[in-house]
Amino acid sequence: MIVSGSLKALGRYEKIFNIEPVGVTDFAAGENEVLFSSYGVRFHLLDEVPRLERIAPGAGDPMPGKEVLYV
Repeated sequence: MIVSGSLKALGRYEKIFNIEPVGVTDFAAGENEVLFSSYGVRFHLLDEVPRLERIAPGAGDPMPGKEVLYV
């Protein structure tokens, strides 16, 4: 998942969820990534890098690739 700041997101997720960091980098903005596990599910967060067209969704933006399934 692309986020505006993976380190900031990790701090927020640690306050909300029971997570276990697996790998965390501490580079300049746009170069960081975070891997963590929560209840057996792994998550991979990457910093936003607009020059590479790796852009985090903003408030109100639809999630790319998200499909709605009605049953």
